[in-house]
Amino acid sequence: MLAVGMAVGAAFASAAANNGIKSANLVYTVSPLQLTLTFDDGIKDHYSIAVPELEKRGWKGLFCIITDKVGTDGHVTWDDVRDMVKRGHEIAAHTVSHVDLAALARAGNTNEIRRQVAACCEKIKTETGVYPRLLCLPFTRWTPAVVDIAKTCGVETMLVNRNCFGDFDRRVDATIDELRARNAERTDFLVHGIRPEGGGWKPFASVEAFCGYLDDIREQEKAGKVCVCPYGGF
Repeated sequence: MLAVGMAVGAAFASAAANNGIKSANLVYTVSPLQLTLTFDDGIKDHYSIAVPELEKRGWKGLFCIITDKVGTDGHVTWDDVRDMVKRGHEIAAHTVSHVDLAALARAGNTNEIRRQVAACCEKIKTETGVYPRLLCLPFTRWTPAVVDIAKTCGVETMLVNRNCFGDFDRRVDATIDELRARNAERTDFLVHGIRPEGGGWKPFASVEAFCGYLDDIREQEKAGKVCVCPYGGF
């Protein structure tokens, strides 16, 4: 993953010293971190649980869809996806079948890279009326060739550091403090599974744990440390 996995403690102290942050007072000289809430793989719980929970807090999410998985067991339907778009959430392309695009590039299979990206984007456009502006990279793996091909398909490749939440030893407040200490301007927090029984990689222990994660972000937003916004900022 390209996720930020920075250790708390010595690493944070070093970053703080390098950025003029005053010890435990955390006096920052940077603006609020622009934070996008992303959800990968089109899990059904993203629509039935995540969407309403985000909306309760006044937020919109970025949902990355694998088009071959839409309508299959445990995944969103096209009606779900259309409703998410209608409600103001963004849909990103996550390829046709979640293939490793970097591996295809190393093998010289540029035609399959193009098919995976273009066919996914066209299917989303056909079903929702909106051509996606973003390509979410399976496994966050990429090469310059992948980025170039994505551009020819009319999409921007998501290359900002991704921070996975769910069944991970990671805290919202510590992650945000670490990123701000490095003067990061933007990031995204990534979720796959919402709950164990709902499927998805590394799910939260329960719906309550997922909602606690959102509440932790909300507290950071109230404190002025982050601004939940679309990918790339306002």
